[in-house]
Amino acid sequence: MASIYGWYRHNGSATRKPVRQWKRELVQLFGTVRTAIEKNVTGDDRYREHIMDRCSTAVAAIRGAKTKEQIAIAATQFAFEIIFRLLGRLPNNWQTRNAHYSRVTDLSAHRTLSYTRTAQQKVTQILDYAHTDAPKDAEPTWDLLVQKLNRDFLGNPHKFLSWVRAEHKSLYDRFN
Repeated sequence: MASIYGWYRHNGSATRKPVRQWKRELVQLFGTVRTAIEKNVTGDDRYREHIMDRCSTAVAAIRGAKTKEQIAIAATQFAFEIIFRLLGRLPNNWQTRNAHYSRVTDLSAHRTLSYTRTAQQKVTQILDYAHTDAPKDAEPTWDLLVQKLNRDFLGNPHKFLSWVRAEHKSLYDRFN
């Protein structure tokens, strides 16, 4: 929770929590997932709305739960349902006595998850890597990359990526 909302509000306490607090945190989490889906899932608007509705249903189920066990069951059930739906569809093997693993994992009958990146997103990945990981000796530093992007290329991600591709091919290939 601290990595999502920050340390101030969720300091990673591993102590026992009252049911009311646990419910509040899970409701907040499913609400955040719902908003993230609304902002980040594109391509199939009706399906996106359906997944967002499932997040709202999860919130209602958690709020209506009376025991810790009911809360845990609702949170786990809806979390995995939403994960599978985001991957393509919820497996439907009710009529199968023993489902083959391919029937559980091949979720692309109706849609396929596809990640795309803009030039600006690639630049952000390169800068994040240079800032958080120790670049190898031949790789440019974060300061140099930021200077090139902002001063030499005036924030143009396409020109910056062309420069990285020409001057630092191994770094470019890592994020292409």
